[in-house]
Amino acid sequence: MENPAPKLTRRRATKIKSIKRSKPLGLDEVVLFLGALPNRVSLRDGAFVTGETLHDLYFVWFRTGWRPSEIVAPRFEWLNFTNETVELRLARSPRYGGLEAPPKQGERIVPCSSDPEIFKVFERRRNASLATGSREYVFTDSRGRPLSQDWLHKRIWKPTLRIAGISERDQYSIRDTFITLALSAGEDPGWVAAVCGNSEEMIFKHYRQWMPALDRSDGTRIARAFQDRMGTKMGTKRGSRSQARENTGEKSGGGGNRTPVRKRSTGSHYTLSSRFMSPARRP
Repeated sequence: MENPAPKLTRRRATKIKSIKRSKPLGLDEVVLFLGALPNRVSLRDGAFVTGETLHDLYFVWFRTGWRPSEIVAPRFEWLNFTNETVELRLARSPRYGGLEAPPKQGERIVPCSSDPEIFKVFERRRNASLATGSREYVFTDSRGRPLSQDWLHKRIWKPTLRIAGISERDQYSIRDTFITLALSAGEDPGWVAAVCGNSEEMIFKHYRQWMPALDRSDGTRIARAFQDRMGTKMGTKRGSRSQARENTGEKSGGGGNRTPVRKRSTGSHYTLSSRFMSPARRP
């Protein structure tokens, strides 16, 4: 007979490994991180990435919460500078030299008009692309090549966290940072889901505790709305019945609508109604 223990062990290990440990940054930590980015990073082939490019990339990333495969993929032709929207058509994976495929939740149009600073960054990147001679990808090295999410994680993200004095965490925490900060600020979960490419169901399931409107007791706001609109017609106020008795001189008879307490007889037994006695004992 086959021993089932090895299979159970493998399943449990796989489950534990897949658990996501989210560690979003606070606003102060975001500022510290952006201020600690390097001024320039050289690549092995002689190319380099400017500090301005890195600052712009992470600036947009923290304000959109895109996936790592999405932040390195945008192209200038996807940007609508008139409506300030971004059409995310593809995501860029580090496998096979930068495999491109549709994003996890499919193509989407991201509205950015609520934060004009995002398109100011895109405009700066468009002007800077004239120096590289490549006007295809938004975030590139000095030769116009798109950046790799793995390279960003190892060469930029982790070292900058240490310099800024922030505890180590995965680069995916940028996505969690945007979602938690947006919800804590009171943004509509539907808008947050549209920007970062998630379903509203997922937002409510994993980030419900960050919604300030859900911190209070359930039902208090709808009750207050009825009370404000309908006033005291909702029901009788407490004390109104006893107040009425005081005004009419009526005295309480043992507890309102409760059954009156039967008096004890002079004998050793209570007096019972005949309807509670068996037929043989009835008089």
